[in-house]
Amino acid sequence: MAAKIVGVTSGCFDMFHQGHLVYLQRCRSFCDQLVVAVDSDELVKAVKGDKRPLIPEEERLDIISNVSVVQSAVILRKVEDLNEVVLQFKAKRFFKSATFLEKKFRREMVYGLQGTGAELVTIPDITGVTSTTKLIARICERYKS
Repeated sequence: MAAKIVGVTSGCFDMFHQGHLVYLQRCRSFCDQLVVAVDSDELVKAVKGDKRPLIPEEERLDIISNVSVVQSAVILRKVEDLNEVVLQFKAKRFFKSATFLEKKFRREMVYGLQGTGAELVTIPDITGVTSTTKLIARICERYKS
């Protein structure tokens, strides 16, 4: 019997929407079990600014834990802990979106995964889906006084 392939991804998952769901479904299509590291409130603030997250980390963790394609979810306190998550779950694959890797951290991600045995897998961007940042802007515009 072949060993199950475990994959790991991470993210804010603030204001969970269709783009998040499709992304997680795409990640899951490349593994047998998907583990999701949900960014802590502090980590989200550091990346997205003081007004984020809108949804507290424990609620975001609960939402992600209950998505059918996710087998396990944990809170990620700092980016450097991703290797520990990969090692803890014996993951063979680590997933990130194409935009995330192109714009920000491809070299750091590859370097951070060294020694874990995990392969970095790029998940293509989802066209036609509104991001959380755009959803927030749309809500603010629609309901401003």
